[in-house]
Amino acid sequence: MKRFNARPQRTDEYIIEIDENVWNDDALKEWGNVFWELDGIEDLVEAIAMSLLRDGYERFIEGFGYLYTMRRGGYHLKQYEHVDGDFREVTEFAKGIKVTIVSEDDEFECEVEEI
Repeated sequence: MKRFNARPQRTDEYIIEIDENVWNDDALKEWGNVFWELDGIEDLVEAIAMSLLRDGYERFIEGFGYLYTMRRGGYHLKQYEHVDGDFREVTEFAKGIKVTIVSEDDEFECEVEEI
């Protein structure tokens, strides 16, 4: 059996808007007490971006819930949750966070080498 080392890489781009009235210093500290310490809004944005990269926008994201997500041009991307055996459209989103997907899984490359 042959073995390979594969290193896929992709570039996603998001515009993440944060309402500083909602995500003020107290809110960041409270979030950090449960998850990990944040040094500011930029750390929060990084946490959101990494969660989107790993899990996608179509699911509940630990620490945030569902995020209001759009494509460029303002098209809202609908999300669904599984409730009592049925799927229901999500209508409640994390307060103070809005995401616009600029590109997602469009640019990628993979290096493969036999080991």
